[in-house]
Amino acid sequence: MKFAWHVFVVFVALIAIPAAADSTTGRTTLVWISLDGVRPDYLDRADTPFFDRLSEHGVYSREHKPLFPSLTFAAHVTKATGAPVEKHGIPGNAFYDNRRDRSYGYPNFPWLLEAEPIWTTATRQGVTTAVFGWPLSHRQRGKHRARYADESFDRNLNDTQRLFHLLDTWRKHDDPEPVRLLMGYGIGPDDAGHRHGPDAKETAAAMAVADQLMAKFEQGMLALWHARRGPNDILYLWVTSDHGMSAVHTLVNLRRCAGLPARSPVRLVTGGHIGHLFLNRIDDPDARATMRADLLTRLRAHDFITVYERDDLPARWRYRHPHRTGDLVAILPRGYTFNGRIRQDTQSAQDVGEPLGMHSYCADDNPEMLTVAFFQRYPEPLGGRNIGPIDMDRLHATAARLLGIEPAPDARPNPIDLVVAPTADRETNAVSACGTAK
Repeated sequence: MKFAWHVFVVFVALIAIPAAADSTTGRTTLVWISLDGVRPDYLDRADTPFFDRLSEHGVYSREHKPLFPSLTFAAHVTKATGAPVEKHGIPGNAFYDNRRDRSYGYPNFPWLLEAEPIWTTATRQGVTTAVFGWPLSHRQRGKHRARYADESFDRNLNDTQRLFHLLDTWRKHDDPEPVRLLMGYGIGPDDAGHRHGPDAKETAAAMAVADQLMAKFEQGMLALWHARRGPNDILYLWVTSDHGMSAVHTLVNLRRCAGLPARSPVRLVTGGHIGHLFLNRIDDPDARATMRADLLTRLRAHDFITVYERDDLPARWRYRHPHRTGDLVAILPRGYTFNGRIRQDTQSAQDVGEPLGMHSYCADDNPEMLTVAFFQRYPEPLGGRNIGPIDMDRLHATAARLLGIEPAPDARPNPIDLVVAPTADRETNAVSACGTAK
């Protein structure tokens, strides 16, 4: 009932909005929604008429490839900046900065970004922007801050409230210069995938709910746009996700596997199947070298752990950040994930209860990390084409092209061609983003 009433309020409010004046020069508006944790096969197991329609009339990929790691914060920042972790500096949802000797968990601080996100790129070049919910989009300050952004991520809001807040903000904007980039975020089926596993009926049900929400969102979006558009204006709707999901069977306690006491100078940070160990708090070089050697020996004694020194991480991961990647990085195989709550080296995920699903794995090694991307244009649809594999770091440049601006300096420069996709281009839409663990 609350959802229906909210939609009703939005549509009633539209009556008072005057239509935009006619213009011989059309403007492009981009509405970009990210739904967290959509694995492509969810669309086959759930009733998804909205996404079916986008596939039939738009451009889509069910092989949308996250860079390493396929974690929410890292992937969303890659989408926004067009850069890998070694450039944008956000290696996971939680991380440690050895330069500041400070830990961050789901941070709201945009100054942590070391590459420019599209909301800043657009604002800097005169495009009025609204962004709500995206990781690292909060608490913006300075000359090029987005016109509309939240101070923090409100965990008490549901996805309906989050997405319709974006529409309400668009509706209330009354400046002559229109909002042309609008970005929103929904948790989508990610929570269900973690709690119940990717193959559970609850996860398919969450996908069906997300489909219904996006159908209602599209109705409200189009009503707002038609009330304001000029005769040659174009609207794009993007619905992308950040990663897929794999079933988890084993939880691993990194501290116990490393043989470290609760009070130790070694700083540990884990996210999914990745564990970072920082040695910067050990001042004596000889003691630090001894600890490094001991940790390598202890961790390599477990046949399910692959451990790298930072400089030996696979170059194709582009994960060697000098301050936020561990001195040692422990990697688990598919089906394993780190969990500091268990009181032994390993424990069955079924015995603990959750998480029964996890992401973060390299998409080259684990294709279940692939996700989806949908692109639609109004009033003339894009025609219904599967563009095959696409890399996540191409979205920034693609958004910049549609908005008529230059991409950020650190962004991957080659945009996706959404209007024409020749065979030759489709074959080069994605490149290997992950190395093979050894």
